Amino acid sequence: MFLNYVRASLVYEYLDTPVHRLDIRVKLVYTISLIVALFLGHTMTTIYLAAVTTTLTLVGKVWRKVLTVLIAVMPIISAFITIYLTSLTLLHGVEANKALITVGTIAFKFMIAISTIVLLLCTTKPVHMRYLLYKLGLPPSIVESVILTLRFVPTAIEDVQHVKEAMNLRGYTLKGTSLAQKISYLRNMLTPLIVWYIERAHNVAEVLELRHFSSRVKSFRDIPKLRYCDALFLLLTLAPLIPLVFIEFRLHIP
Repeated sequence: MFLNYVRASLVYEYLDTPVHRLDIRVKLVYTISLIVALFLGHTMTTIYLAAVTTTLTLVGKVWRKVLTVLIAVMPIISAFITIYLTSLTLLHGVEANKALITVGTIAFKFMIAISTIVLLLCTTKPVHMRYLLYKLGLPPSIVESVILTLRFVPTAIEDVQHVKEAMNLRGYTLKGTSLAQKISYLRNMLTPLIVWYIERAHNVAEVLELRHFSSRVKSFRDIPKLRYCDALFLLLTLAPLIPLVFIEFRLHIP
């Protein structure tokens, strides 16, 4: 059931909100700038970006999707926190309080970055994403591979859920099993699906190549248009960010 929520969270859903109406180029510049600023800045930059990202998720009405994805990746973030915290305290001799603050800050930055990426995917039409990738000069094979990957991720999650339900109906569950058995369970479930999706992608690539897809002139029916309000959004969000990152970056360099 939870995988179904994650799958639904990665699917674009049209909503008439200011965030959905933003130009794809503006959202991409904002996302890249945010990720760079996150790992260059420190406390104040992180707080500012968290506030902006939270506001955008609320205005764009995708906060449930963002929250679902964050819950899904929480085990990975928890494992990273545990390993990194152990490394700082035992191997480098850092005090537990300082190590916990450092690791918690990094984990919080990862959560903001993931939220921004989910926000970009959930509020951008696939046709606009395809248009931008072509305008960036990427080869058609790479563009279509990216679009197909974004399209098949929800389908892959749904297939994993179906396989898991079928195995549960046959009495093959993870309750009361050891870690080795759980790893074996995931391997037996995921390996055939990965092989099948690789074969499926290869077949799609062959079909596109046989139809001379890469040699055709691409046409776009829905072309995104850059508006004054898009440029104003980028100015308002990035203008406070640049001096903030510069000041904090200078303060933390000995």
